[in-house]
Amino acid sequence: MGRARRLRVVISSSPEDTVLTSQLLAHLRALERSRSVDIWTDGDIPPGADARAAMEEALAAADVALLLVSASYLASGLMRLKLTRKGAEERERLRRMR
Repeated sequence: MGRARRLRVVISSSPEDTVLTSQLLAHLRALERSRSVDIWTDGDIPPGADARAAMEEALAAADVALLLVSASYLASGLMRLKLTRKGAEERERLRRMR
């Protein structure tokens, strides 16, 4: 019998919240080591890559999006709004399925 597919987790946070992001990652590393989850953050975007496209691609492939919402996050622009809107749309879609 094969192992279950890993849960794909995207973490979205403001660049000003690196301490909080690091703390969250420290808690999730045990799940990553047990091969239960694959974690993606904007730190996984290669230098010179299109950050917006990379974020959208990661979000589209994600099973879970963790948003570290802070004042800095809310002030950080359109991509953050797009992520929170995408989450709201998905919640609404799931609510209608019930």
